[in-house]
Amino acid sequence: MLSRFLICVYLCSSAAKSDLLIRNATIIDVATGRATPPRSILIHNAKIAAIGSSIHAPQATRIIDARGKFVIPGLWDMHAHLTARNQLPSYARYGVTGVRDMGSDYDRVNLWRGEIQKGSLIGPHIETCGPPLDGVPSSNPNLPVRVVRTPEEARTVFNQLDDESVDFIGILPQLPRDAYFALVERARKYHSAVA
Repeated sequence: MLSRFLICVYLCSSAAKSDLLIRNATIIDVATGRATPPRSILIHNAKIAAIGSSIHAPQATRIIDARGKFVIPGLWDMHAHLTARNQLPSYARYGVTGVRDMGSDYDRVNLWRGEIQKGSLIGPHIETCGPPLDGVPSSNPNLPVRVVRTPEEARTVFNQLDDESVDFIGILPQLPRDAYFALVERARKYHSAVA
């Protein structure tokens, strides 16, 4: 557990700018479902640079002996609601290196995203829609929504969210049908994802 945590913390932090060599790791090939014999993995600039049985580490490379341990690709939580800063490090502990935030306070999540990128907070890569669109106000204080009832409101809110640079547009089930179609039409025109 500790080695897994250390590797995820490394990849989810600014330390990922330095090289890391993981030696003697059993790699799980998720495409075939097979475990490979122990290999070394060189990570450079937070990307896998080489995999092999004998890799020489550049100067000042951090080395982890992963004998008896397994390596898998980073996991994604595809439906999260980020409500508390202290929940972010727990993702790294469990191998989750990316989350898709399906609705939250956009300014707060954007602040956390910046802290993660600077290395002052351990956490996953975050894709967020900010507040999702719905036809009724939210009764949950942790899930702010943008109330949209007409096609014109849908187009206006789409433009606002696009100006804020959200990663995708989130919708909830009570968005009126005609507003939904206006939103999707606008999203197609500007090549934006809707979830």
